[in-house]
Amino acid sequence: MTNWQMYWLLMLDNIQKVFIVLTLALGSGSLAALACWGTAGSDGYEPKIIKYWKKMAFRVMSFCLLSIICAGFIPSTKQMAAIIVVPKIVNNEHIKEIPQNLIRLCDEWIKDKTKKLKGEE
Repeated sequence: MTNWQMYWLLMLDNIQKVFIVLTLALGSGSLAALACWGTAGSDGYEPKIIKYWKKMAFRVMSFCLLSIICAGFIPSTKQMAAIIVVPKIVNNEHIKEIPQNLIRLCDEWIKDKTKKLKGEE
């Protein structure tokens, strides 16, 4: 893994948080634009102003939707680490060659330790 990949792996959580904050800000902005559009329409303002706020509301809502999608699809650091590491472990030939006797020995050791922790001896 290169330094560049490691940097982006560690920055994923921060990028995800930026999109969440952006979503909240754009959501608030779209509510404000909708309020201005509704106020302009009910008070009899010029159609030009009403059209402006309508266009602004839809732009902000579309950016808000895009931000929600980005925040949802950016994996966290832990998820990305699992995406990178788990296939390498599963496909590792050395791990596949571990004898069954060693695995059985580990299972017995774990059972023995859990019995001691539970006080069943």
